[in-house]
Amino acid sequence: EMRLLNMLFNRTVDAAVLLGTQIDGEKLNELNKSYNIALCCERREGANVLTVTINDEAAAFDAVSFFLKKGKRKIALITTVTSAHSSHDREAGYTRALAAYGIEKDEKYIYRCSYDYTDGCEALKYFMSLPEPPAVFCISDLLAVGVIKQASRDGIAIGSQLEVCGFDNISLSEMYIPGITTVAQPGYEMGKTVITKLLENMHKTEKNNEHIILDHELIIRGSAK
Repeated sequence: EMRLLNMLFNRTVDAAVLLGTQIDGEKLNELNKSYNIALCCERREGANVLTVTINDEAAAFDAVSFFLKKGKRKIALITTVTSAHSSHDREAGYTRALAAYGIEKDEKYIYRCSYDYTDGCEALKYFMSLPEPPAVFCISDLLAVGVIKQASRDGIAIGSQLEVCGFDNISLSEMYIPGITTVAQPGYEMGKTVITKLLENMHKTEKNNEHIILDHELIIRGSAK
């Protein structure tokens, strides 16, 4: 990341959009004084920098509430061990949804891993070993693909015996069989918004450092009807 940002520091480029930065908020604020930067998809705690995201906490709350409204009471979470704020926010939304229905979060129904789809496969093996196999909420569609792939290997019917929800609405989630219920982020609109606002900042003396939150949407498909 810093190697690429050297293009900004030596003025090879005029601005930079950071997706999932490892730079802390204090350093970002310092960079923002001298350079044109913005964050997209991932917020950063303490960063007073132009940022465009969805509300990941609210999106996860809506996804888990969808299961709860259907009467599900055992709902698992597959999340990551990264420091990404989106992962933490999605877990917070999961926790809040359970609490809204009077259900205490149970760590044995949480599987922490990477974003690789094979981790979704391993997660399902673990969840199916529990006394009450749960519905599964994944913080990415690739993890959901892993869950569904493992279920098909084990002869578990997705959508009836096991319900799965992903996150991101990547193209594969619609093409996969069954289609994956997921949270859609408005990727095109996010990209257009962050560039439009960043270009405006490049021609201003007073930068717009607002945090713009765009709408998400829960897309219902065959994996959780």
